[in-house]
Amino acid sequence: MRDVGIHQFPNLPLLNKFMDHSSKKPLYILPPGHPIIEQWRPTFEQFENAKGDMVFQAEPSDIQQANVIKIQLMVMALQHYPRLIEKMVFGVRFDFNLVEGIDMARSEDWKKDPAIRQWLFKMSEMAQIIFFVKDSTARFFMIADDIMSSIKDQTFFDEKQQHTIVGRFFTSCLYFLIYCHNTGFQPDHYIDALIAEHDMPFGIGEVKAAYTDAIQKGFDWKNPYKNS
Repeated sequence: MRDVGIHQFPNLPLLNKFMDHSSKKPLYILPPGHPIIEQWRPTFEQFENAKGDMVFQAEPSDIQQANVIKIQLMVMALQHYPRLIEKMVFGVRFDFNLVEGIDMARSEDWKKDPAIRQWLFKMSEMAQIIFFVKDSTARFFMIADDIMSSIKDQTFFDEKQQHTIVGRFFTSCLYFLIYCHNTGFQPDHYIDALIAEHDMPFGIGEVKAAYTDAIQKGFDWKNPYKNS
């Protein structure tokens, strides 16, 4: 199982490591009132009143430096704007700029660029992010680019590699359920869609069982498999 979560933000003030499962509130990553939440308010309000996708302009420097913090912080802040979660699901599109600071997006050739694929893979250290990315190929790079880059035949995965990929998809689904806990948004339909898209050998019932167990035992955002 890949080590995923929010451990890459050691200096970010988060809520208590283990959440109180009896609370009727969402299991926030960022505590209410955190300045990052307010910083994203204008962007979220603009998106709420707009049609179409939310577009992130990915600069060449972001790609080369594997800088994914912007979208990760966006997902953290979004928990505090629950009415927008559903609109954001599978609604984020990346435009990969050819030139720094100039709105000139690359064509579909970005899918062949190893640096971009690694950038997407880095982003999925926050496992639930996959549910906000529109492009299905980008979502698969987020799950499996390290495996795809290590083999010649990218259409065949051995048993160990398949097990790893399935585990990562399962973890993403589990994180998304917990991310949506008590927000008022029910993510079941979207989890079912992701499972079906990649023909995963598990169903939402198994994900919900793991989710219920994590909530009941006390949830650790840094790793939902390490419960009290």
